[in-house]
Amino acid sequence: MNPIKTPEKITGDFNCYQTKITSLKGAPLSVGGSFVCIKTNITSLEGAPTNIKRHLDCRETSITNEEIERFKQAYNIKYKILN
Repeated sequence: MNPIKTPEKITGDFNCYQTKITSLKGAPLSVGGSFVCIKTNITSLEGAPTNIKRHLDCRETSITNEEIERFKQAYNIKYKILN
Protein backbone atom coordinates (compact mmCIF):
# COMPACT_ATOMS: atom_id res chain seq x y z
CA MET A 1 0.00 0.00 0.00
CA ASN A 2 2.93 2.42 0.47
CA PRO A 3 4.19 4.78 -0.67
CA ILE A 4 1.29 6.59 -2.31
CA LYS A 5 1.95 7.76 -5.87
CA THR A 6 0.51 11.11 -6.90
CA PRO A 7 1.30 14.12 -9.08
CA GLU A 8 3.57 16.73 -7.47
CA LYS A 9 0.86 19.40 -7.67
CA ILE A 10 -2.90 19.05 -7.10
CA THR A 11 -5.08 22.05 -7.95
CA GLY A 12 -8.00 21.10 -5.68
CA ASP A 13 -8.42 18.93 -2.58
CA PHE A 14 -6.43 15.75 -1.99
CA ASN A 15 -8.25 13.03 -0.11
CA CYS A 16 -6.83 9.79 1.27
CA TYR A 17 -9.55 9.55 3.94
CA GLN A 18 -10.04 6.16 5.59
CA THR A 19 -7.36 4.32 3.61
CA LYS A 20 -4.74 1.90 4.87
CA ILE A 21 -1.76 4.14 4.12
CA THR A 22 0.94 4.31 6.77
CA SER A 23 3.10 7.04 5.25
CA LEU A 24 2.72 10.31 3.37
CA LYS A 25 5.89 9.70 1.37
CA GLY A 26 5.06 10.29 -2.27
CA ALA A 27 2.23 12.72 -1.47
CA PRO A 28 1.87 15.85 -3.63
CA LEU A 29 4.22 18.72 -2.75
CA SER A 30 1.53 21.33 -3.34
CA VAL A 31 -2.25 21.17 -2.82
CA GLY A 32 -4.57 23.94 -4.01
CA GLY A 33 -7.30 23.03 -1.51
CA SER A 34 -7.29 20.81 1.57
CA PHE A 35 -5.25 17.68 2.24
CA VAL A 36 -7.42 15.13 4.08
CA CYS A 37 -5.92 12.01 5.65
CA ILE A 38 -8.48 11.34 8.41
CA LYS A 39 -8.70 7.76 9.74
CA THR A 40 -5.46 6.52 8.21
CA ASN A 41 -2.57 4.63 9.77
CA ILE A 42 -0.02 7.42 9.41
CA THR A 43 2.21 8.12 12.39
CA SER A 44 4.34 10.94 10.96
CA LEU A 45 3.94 14.01 8.79
CA GLU A 46 7.15 13.15 6.93
CA GLY A 47 6.32 13.51 3.24
CA ALA A 48 3.31 15.78 3.83
CA PRO A 49 2.93 18.72 1.44
CA THR A 50 4.72 21.88 2.50
CA ASN A 51 2.35 24.03 0.46
CA ILE A 52 -1.39 23.64 1.14
CA LYS A 53 -3.85 26.45 0.43
CA ARG A 54 -6.47 25.49 3.04
CA HIS A 55 -5.52 22.94 5.72
CA LEU A 56 -4.14 19.51 6.51
CA ASP A 57 -6.70 17.35 8.29
CA CYS A 58 -5.10 14.41 10.11
CA ARG A 59 -7.76 13.74 12.72
CA GLU A 60 -8.18 10.16 13.95
CA THR A 61 -4.55 9.24 13.18
CA SER A 62 -1.59 8.63 15.46
CA ILE A 63 -0.10 12.05 14.71
CA THR A 64 0.77 13.79 17.97
CA ASN A 65 0.68 17.51 18.71
CA GLU A 66 4.46 17.32 19.19
CA GLU A 67 4.85 15.89 15.67
CA ILE A 68 2.69 18.70 14.28
CA GLU A 69 4.76 21.38 16.02
CA ARG A 70 8.03 19.79 14.88
CA PHE A 71 6.77 19.66 11.29
CA LYS A 72 5.53 23.28 11.38
CA GLN A 73 8.85 24.55 12.68
CA ALA A 74 11.01 22.43 10.37
CA TYR A 75 9.21 23.65 7.24
CA ASN A 76 7.88 27.04 8.43
CA ILE A 77 4.31 25.83 7.83
CA LYS A 78 1.64 28.55 7.84
CA TYR A 79 -1.42 26.47 6.98
CA LYS A 80 -3.66 25.03 9.70
CA ILE A 81 -3.21 21.40 10.74
CA LEU A 82 -6.27 19.73 12.28
CA ASN A 83 -5.61 16.94 14.75
